[in-house]
Amino acid sequence: MSADKVFIFFLLNFNFMFVSLFVKTVCASCLNWQFNSTI
Repeated sequence: MSADKVFIFFLLNFNFMFVSLFVKTVCASCLNWQFNSTI
């Protein structure tokens, strides 16, 4: 593997981690909002 492929692979992994973290945060906020609105 050349250096640019390693860099692209690292970039994709980092983006996937960031997106999954963002989705978890948004889902947690939505769940908290629904939970608070039902009470």
